[in-house]
Amino acid sequence: MMEVEKPWMESRSEYLIEENMTFQVDTFLYCEDYGLRWENGIIIKKDGVEPLSRKLNKIIELEG
Repeated sequence: MMEVEKPWMESRSEYLIEENMTFQVDTFLYCEDYGLRWENGIIIKKDGVEPLSRKLNKIIELEG
């Protein structure tokens, strides 16, 4: 799957979520002065979720 591709998971979604499914969590915030995009794959576990990567689990500021 690619970014911004269906299906989207929203608060009103009625998808059945099962253990071992994977999802791409993609969050984008934007204002006049800056923008922020955060993505990470997760796998559904019995007790919650597990990130597929912790490598870039920090804020990276780009100046342009």
